Amino acid sequence: AVITAATAHINTDEAAAPEVASGIKVLALPTSDGKLLVERDGAATELILRDRALGRRARPSIVSISQPTELGTVYNIEELRALTDWAHARQLIVHVDGARLSNAAAALRVPLKEAALGADLLSLGLTKNGAIDAEAVISHNPAALPAPAWHGRYVQKAHGRAT
Repeated sequence: AVITAATAHINTDEAAAPEVASGIKVLALPTSDGKLLVERDGAATELILRDRALGRRARPSIVSISQPTELGTVYNIEELRALTDWAHARQLIVHVDGARLSNAAAALRVPLKEAALGADLLSLGLTKNGAIDAEAVISHNPAALPAPAWHGRYVQKAHGRAT
């Protein structure tokens, strides 16, 4: 399962593709600014993680944020560091939806890498940055990616083509 802000693209768009194509349950937390902030949202997230330990609910393994958020707010470096440190201390993978990462880097006046500080996975929708039909996923943590052979079998099974 993925913990994210309720306004995040992974929750509000994509026609439920993360859940349909990948089998990922999206656990959305309501926020007023589109950000997941440890000092404000940590208690709610800890409840989700407690349920994970009890085995009653979907078990989150990823925290996904958008940088900047869909509401136009930008995580500053301290907020990114606090969130990624918090997530990593709980063995959670951090994913940054970086479709508009260049906007965040410009707003923060930092290099692109710093605008996604601490991310294990960074997805880039390059069409919002001038490319034509280009997407990329960058992994700073190879252990955060599923094994390619397993992933291929899952997608085949999900679409009824597995033998």
